[in-house]
Amino acid sequence: MGAEQLKELQKLLQESTILYVEDEDISRESVVTLLRHFCPNVLVATNGREGLEIYRNNSVDIVITDIQMPAMDGLTMAREIKKIDPYQHIIIISAYNETSYFAKAIKNGVDGFILKPVDMEQLLETLTKTAIRIREHRENFMYRAYLEEMVQQYAGMLKDKSRELNQEMTSDRLTGLPNRVQLAEILDAGQTTTLILLNVDNFSHINTTYGYSIGDEALVAIAGRLKECMSHGAHLCRFASDEFICLLPGYSVHEARDFAHDVIRKAFLPPIRLQKKQIDLQITFTMAIAEGKGWDLLRNAEVAMLETRELGKNRIAVYQGKSPLEAKQKNNIYWMNRLRTALENKTVVPFFQPILNNRTGKIEKFECLARIWEQGEIISPFQFLQPAKQVGLLPAITRSIVEKSFAHFSGRPYQFSLNIIDEDLREGYLVDYLKEAFQRHNVNPGQVVFEILEGVSVYASHGIIEQLQALKELGCQIALDDFGAEHSNFSRLMDLQADYVKIDGMFIKNLDKDPRSVTITKAIINLTNSLGIQTIAEYVCSREVHEKACELGISHSQGFYVGKPLPDIVETPFLPE
Repeated sequence: MGAEQLKELQKLLQESTILYVEDEDISRESVVTLLRHFCPNVLVATNGREGLEIYRNNSVDIVITDIQMPAMDGLTMAREIKKIDPYQHIIIISAYNETSYFAKAIKNGVDGFILKPVDMEQLLETLTKTAIRIREHRENFMYRAYLEEMVQQYAGMLKDKSRELNQEMTSDRLTGLPNRVQLAEILDAGQTTTLILLNVDNFSHINTTYGYSIGDEALVAIAGRLKECMSHGAHLCRFASDEFICLLPGYSVHEARDFAHDVIRKAFLPPIRLQKKQIDLQITFTMAIAEGKGWDLLRNAEVAMLETRELGKNRIAVYQGKSPLEAKQKNNIYWMNRLRTALENKTVVPFFQPILNNRTGKIEKFECLARIWEQGEIISPFQFLQPAKQVGLLPAITRSIVEKSFAHFSGRPYQFSLNIIDEDLREGYLVDYLKEAFQRHNVNPGQVVFEILEGVSVYASHGIIEQLQALKELGCQIALDDFGAEHSNFSRLMDLQADYVKIDGMFIKNLDKDPRSVTITKAIINLTNSLGIQTIAEYVCSREVHEKACELGISHSQGFYVGKPLPDIVETPFLPE
């Protein structure tokens, strides 16, 4: 989501109250931190029973809950909440393959279903859609209150007004289309059918650019165009703020794809004219098609939609079964659970790779690299970092590595480097936490070098730069990692006052035989020398590469030729092969 959409979400939630129910401590902490950035009123519970009690004693706008919890599961809590307030907005979080839970959640009238591990981007998008639905629900409530008042004033019209209220419950007020209630009835019938899930591309931009009244006008116009497309026997529903569902009984997947491509797309080739602003909008959809029956049908379409949106928009996807996204989700869930267990069991540990001073010929530094080390098995961060990022566990990994590395190097005459990431800097905890850690472990700040990815340095905000400068003021040093790859930005060397530049391994590994790598490396060395910045060659894999690095004037070398990462430091001089 862009900055404007995030600001709009913050405005929508400013006066709302969110109840978040989750039994897992680490996941709960990371999600609550994110929620409180957008919504000042976040209530927290650790199980369904506690959540229900908090709900009964507070006015809550949005409930976000996990399903599988002790004391009372999330679906039972949601059902009890719906007994109290049938219109309560609820977002369910659970694993990808819990189809029965997914069906029960939709039947209970939930506003969103988020797959585990929780993707923060998906959570924010779901929150935005739910906040918009809250606004629409309040309008509906006022409208129903008005109708009920009319019923009381005109007792003879009671029957007609009741029919209108029933229509209001099963139809979308804005577009007049069937809503989720009617969709549930169709899916519960269990008939095999083909479903098209349509997501309006970039609809949030219309709301943020022109305002919600224009957005509503656009949705009415979009619904009108879609209704004109529907063939005999087709069912069209409004599923969410910017999503529609088309059910095509008797259509094969191939026929549904042709229908989506030829009929729906052609219907939206002429732009939509919005009268209030006298503007034309060119509307496109991302569409996902699935065939089957019951609630699996909708789940499969959601999976196909998530998968195709990773590739781009204005696309048509067909659910194929055993999709890469499902395999990825399953893998992420596995590593998410394994990582949580490793953090609890304290088996996320640093391995130490030596860094050679090319001028003195001595090992004077080590880089602390995160590993999971269990029963002799060493697990690389390439396996668990991406799942950790999705569920907000990266800062927990950072803290674990900091604590163990500080304890390891306390009282030892070595400098050591630690990797920090954008999540650490965005949360803003790092400086105060490290001040305490230096005192707790009796580590001299001058021993510590913080390595930041070059991508972080390129997109660093003013607040991030201030944090890095605060670390410098404590006495720490800063190194830019992977320098020269993807996002080189030389001006940031000055902004961040870097002490070291780690030249990316893609240039170093062939330094002894690739003239272009030599040319680029020389340019980096000339720049850093003129700024008084030391250099470290990554991926030094052979004697020849090391000798070339020394010849070019690179101040330090790191790689398997110098030494592999090990669970303890080897306090011996460097002995070349």
